[in-house]
Amino acid sequence: MCTREGTRGFTLVELMIVVVIMGLLAAVALPSFSRYVRRSRTAEALTTIQRIYTAEVTYHHESHERGVGAYFISAPATPTTPPGAARYPANLTPWTSSAQWNALGFALESAHFFQYECPSNSSSFSVAAHGDLDGDMAYSTFLRVGALVGGEVQSQAIQVIEELE
Repeated sequence: MCTREGTRGFTLVELMIVVVIMGLLAAVALPSFSRYVRRSRTAEALTTIQRIYTAEVTYHHESHERGVGAYFISAPATPTTPPGAARYPANLTPWTSSAQWNALGFALESAHFFQYECPSNSSSFSVAAHGDLDGDMAYSTFLRVGALVGGEVQSQAIQVIEELE
């Protein structure tokens, strides 16, 4: 630091060193923060898949008790538009207008990042969540499968494909 009688301050070299250090910190922190934000968004998919899976198992038990032919519900991809980096707005209409989602008793009332679907056949079903967390048209996919084995629904662990794309 250069000093004159009564004058104190920083030299240009000292200021440039501070700028370089701040730049390095930002270069490390921003990608980490972005990754953290995307990972926190995946928590939505995990909890929603669990809710849909539970609804399918409950529907199976109830339909089995009533003697209904269809033991699983095949629900379409909802919302119908492909996922993007922005959230889907809070809108109950796509969920409540679908007979399949109504039969499962499932709807999302809040804004969400993932598109959900639940294809099934007579002996198994799967619950899938597809999301594009950073808008690059590469999807994060979460999948949970349930199968009817010996009259009981057996579960597989959630499969994660390109979690953070």
